[in-house]
Amino acid sequence: MKIWRTISRRLPWLDIPALVLIVIVGLLSFKYEDFKDDFPRLITWQLRAYQWITSHGSRQPEVKWITPVEIDDKTFYEFLGNQTRNEVTDRRFLAKLVEAATQAGAAVIALDINLDETPDDKRSGPGQTLEDDDSALFAAIMGAQEAQIPVVLTFGFRRDMVPVPQIFDDRSVFEGRGISYRFPEDEVPTPRPAWVARYGFDHPADDLRKVPLTTVGIEGSGKNFDFYSFALQIADAYSQALSGLLKQAGHATVPETTVLADKLTEHEFVYTTFMPAEDFVNPQLRAFGPEQAGPISAIEVFCDPSPGKEWDVKVCNDRNPERVKLASSLMRGRIVLIGGDRHGYKGEEGEEDYLDNHESPVGPIRGMYFQANYVEGLLDNRVLFKVRPWIAALIDVALAAFMLWVVSLRRGFWTRTGLIVVLLFAPALLAWCAAISLHYCLDFMFPLVLLLLHPAIESYIHLVHGPHGKEHAHE
Repeated sequence: MKIWRTISRRLPWLDIPALVLIVIVGLLSFKYEDFKDDFPRLITWQLRAYQWITSHGSRQPEVKWITPVEIDDKTFYEFLGNQTRNEVTDRRFLAKLVEAATQAGAAVIALDINLDETPDDKRSGPGQTLEDDDSALFAAIMGAQEAQIPVVLTFGFRRDMVPVPQIFDDRSVFEGRGISYRFPEDEVPTPRPAWVARYGFDHPADDLRKVPLTTVGIEGSGKNFDFYSFALQIADAYSQALSGLLKQAGHATVPETTVLADKLTEHEFVYTTFMPAEDFVNPQLRAFGPEQAGPISAIEVFCDPSPGKEWDVKVCNDRNPERVKLASSLMRGRIVLIGGDRHGYKGEEGEEDYLDNHESPVGPIRGMYFQANYVEGLLDNRVLFKVRPWIAALIDVALAAFMLWVVSLRRGFWTRTGLIVVLLFAPALLAWCAAISLHYCLDFMFPLVLLLLHPAIESYIHLVHGPHGKEHAHE
């Protein structure tokens, strides 16, 4: 009790309401990721604040490496003839897209498409050979390899963190070995060339601002295994391809192009800055005017009849021939990201009806554009690293104590309340400095908003327990 009286005399601002709030701020900061999903509005504020903080720096994000190819409503529902979200993208059509990207001279081809194995993918009987459409897609992947263009495929995990079986799991792509989950240079027993096909997991983090990098799963033998993300595999494939081109041209390789991915494998995730989907539309496409200024549609890459297929080739007549010619040149030397950007059912038009649609710091975007942002952010080194929870909690507690001390220098309910509001901009400034100068994300500071409750809690305690007795000098 004497210790408390001594503290009260020397730190009169550290009263019970202040202590309660400091403890709450520390606990909420430490557990912030666990409870924020219960407050959707808090997530929205967090996303908007994050975008403001990360977009006010000297390095503004811009699209440099990705060319998206959308399997949009016109492709999926009109040309391919599908009706609902439950149908899959025709594998033979995907093969045609891969072949077109290979012929165009893409640097990397990435398929953000679900290729989980189903009973319909393999014929029954000895050998369980692939169905014709799947065989066509596999042949297209091998064709890209022959042209030394790496193809990156995506996969997901089961609940027990075992990879979901994929249709090409038992297909040999190099020296009798299948598509690898490792980086080619880390493959055992011997490394592979960088242009051999590879897998990367697509599971998003609990916070979609986080660029997934590595996660521990279980391989076929039952042992723990470090799996790499779809975005990290794409970034590594492009970096290796660029390094190879520099060697062929007789130039020394840039160190960052070969060590970037290896450095990032030390982290579970990083943060990056975001661009809206319209930023990925090439300026040459925007020149066609507002009505035709969208990204490349898959039917602008391939839209021809195929034997045994009932594809509606009449749709092809609606294409702009100049955009079709331009599509090939826009894929040359780029990462061609093929993915879905469509509604759940034929005829739907609303923003809320899009498949794989999620909130981001720049508003709702589809999953393929999260991947595009991840890859651009990694290759441009626009990454922010996470702060350990206990360090975050200590920073929040220290800031909370400092802010309450500053407020104690002033008297009056409204004066203190106004000063707290002003001081809440200090964490935003600190977060901005940490992001721009130190590459750390400090958005855990949102619990500091609770300091606005200090006057109310203090008033409540005074109301219930009455005024404090006056302190005497002899105590």
